[in-house]
Amino acid sequence: MPSSGECSAGSKPEGTNSCSVSPVFSQRIVTVDFYTSYPLRDFDSTYSDFRRCDVSRVPVLRVFGSTPQGNCMTWGLELCSK
Repeated sequence: MPSSGECSAGSKPEGTNSCSVSPVFSQRIVTVDFYTSYPLRDFDSTYSDFRRCDVSRVPVLRVFGSTPQGNCMTWGLELCSK
């Protein structure tokens, strides 16, 4: 049995490279923004090897959108290197 990312024989439509596997998750992206925040202890790196100094702020990426069913969604991704 193929895993969720593989196609079985005959599951590809003729003349295409895509599988007929249903997505596990789907979100329509409406807008994306970012801001900087103070690092969280025990989660973010508080020292930058690249800059060779302490980190005072970390970037946070926010993704706003909706599911195909119309539910509102927000993702908050804190960009850390730990």
